[in-house]
Amino acid sequence: MIRALEARGLVRIDLAERLRDPFADSPATPPPTALTPDQAAALSAIEQLGPGESALLFGVTGSGKTLVYLEAVRRMLDTGRGAIVLVPEIGLTPQTVSRFRGAFGDQVAVLHSALSDGERADAWRMLRRGSAGWRSAPARPSSRRWRISE
Repeated sequence: MIRALEARGLVRIDLAERLRDPFADSPATPPPTALTPDQAAALSAIEQLGPGESALLFGVTGSGKTLVYLEAVRRMLDTGRGAIVLVPEIGLTPQTVSRFRGAFGDQVAVLHSALSDGERADAWRMLRRGSAGWRSAPARPSSRRWRISE
């Protein structure tokens, strides 16, 4: 029936990609606008790291580590680089995605073991195109990247 309508010029059939996003309906939490002096010092230390070097950002829950991660990623993106953020526990993924989407919108791609094969393939496709990023990307393949582990 649809093909008959198309043949008569009454409809046009187009293919359109529809990406699945398991976090599309999740609220995004905008980050605070300013770093505390301690957060600024931690960020400065992170920015001084050389290739292959690492650092541990230590603090109790609620101490502001995530804002340091967000700002480090923002600065990486501002220089044209990408970042991959590793979350140590799948249970922390929703709140972490909420915070990163609050800062970067739908540029955040999420990969974890509870995604369906289709959701995972969609996230990889977005990363490969550079249209997500964890659209200049907190997480996309990059020749110069940082790894920030929470």
